[in-house]
Amino acid sequence: AAELLCALPDDDAVDNRTAALVPEFLLKSGVGCDSARRAPRMAQYPGDVPGLEPVFVRVRWQGADRDQADRNREAEAFREWLTGEGGRVAFARDGFRAATGNRALLDSTEVAEGVLRAPSPLKESAGRDAMEASLEDYRGANGPGRVLFLLDSSGSMAGQWEGPSGGPGLLKQSLGGLGDRDEYAVWAVSDAGEDTYDTLLPFGPHSRRDAERAIDRGARVRDAEADPLGALRAALDAMEVRD
Repeated sequence: AAELLCALPDDDAVDNRTAALVPEFLLKSGVGCDSARRAPRMAQYPGDVPGLEPVFVRVRWQGADRDQADRNREAEAFREWLTGEGGRVAFARDGFRAATGNRALLDSTEVAEGVLRAPSPLKESAGRDAMEASLEDYRGANGPGRVLFLLDSSGSMAGQWEGPSGGPGLLKQSLGGLGDRDEYAVWAVSDAGEDTYDTLLPFGPHSRRDAERAIDRGARVRDAEADPLGALRAALDAMEVRD
């Protein structure tokens, strides 16, 4: 979310018209690029986006039973700090609200620009209900689907590429939700020049095996920057032509 807020000023048009769904505290503590911000941000609080309450969870793993007494003592000390005055001061400094009562800002003296001290939820939603209705209609249509996968192939993906949790691996797992009648394509997207994408798999029905082979054969990290906006615009244009 912080990277999103930092990336918006890269394009004036995008910065001026884009609403970002991010945690409120980022307006105070999570944006190190705030000086580059062009469009002022004002927090809004949609009624269908409830706040999340942090939960303390003690994590254990196999082989971590050595020095059990010391571990228990340190974990309990950390929990007490989080729920005590020390944690409260840290959360207040970073722009968080109280976990109980009327959820007031913990620091009422230095309120981030754009944050409302006592906001009332907006009557309109953030679009969740409309999105869920559209997805339900799509699932109930019982017709073939049309999907365009965008695989980020920019240099920023170098450390998130290999294995089942990498970009190509996750993409190949997604193919399992498609049927024989569905049409889909795969683009490798990056800002490598005039074109924002390379076609790894053209539109059409494909067997999963053929699609995975095409991805393995053509997908690679490129020495190029990411251009998500350009890729999305090209994808929307391509989908519109196919309608």
